[in-house]
Amino acid sequence: MTKEGHGCIQKERITSLEERLKNVEYDIIDIKETNKMLIDLQAEIATLKAYHKITMILLTALIIPIIITLIRTI
Repeated sequence: MTKEGHGCIQKERITSLEERLKNVEYDIIDIKETNKMLIDLQAEIATLKAYHKITMILLTALIIPIIITLIRTI
């Protein structure tokens, strides 16, 4: 094989490696964005859990007097 042919193969390998590296960089960016989304979702879930607890406490606070009133009327 001539030196020129060997150089072409090396250039193709380098080009291929550069393309793979770009794909890996894009994958890393995608992973970072996905992590940000997951963190946001975790925060929303925590907020919804807090709202759920508050709602259950308020419902309980409303239902108990109603039950007491019903028992007194019967």
